[in-house]
Amino acid sequence: MIFFILTFVLASSQGAAGASSSSSSSSDKKDAPKEPPVIPIEGLLPEHTTAIIRACVGLISIPVEPDTLHAVMRTCLRFTRDHNNALLFAELGGPQMLLHLTNASAFNGFPFLATLLLRHVFEERNILKHAMEKVIFIDW
Repeated sequence: MIFFILTFVLASSQGAAGASSSSSSSSDKKDAPKEPPVIPIEGLLPEHTTAIIRACVGLISIPVEPDTLHAVMRTCLRFTRDHNNALLFAELGGPQMLLHLTNASAFNGFPFLATLLLRHVFEERNILKHAMEKVIFIDW
């Protein structure tokens, strides 16, 4: 939605600038199909990430249907790749809330996602790097 709004704003500002140019160039532009300008999309700011993690932990704390919980856990899993975000997830009580969930919120793959979330919290980068190097070294 934001992309379309930005495209509309940019197109209208370009249209206002084009109106001041000569009429012969505007007739050439009318014949050619117009493509919307490409707008680069930047990543989330740290404040947004923090707010999303807080909202996700809040959703884990209330009984939700399994599909919603699955989406929330996948979102948390994505953001907790960064260890600072994983620590925030732990400070907000995310692991405790995962352990207190009932079977009403269960879905296929819940244990796998819960294990990965807990690993993101407990394992620091250096420990995870060492474990990965060890696995790679053994496979060689």
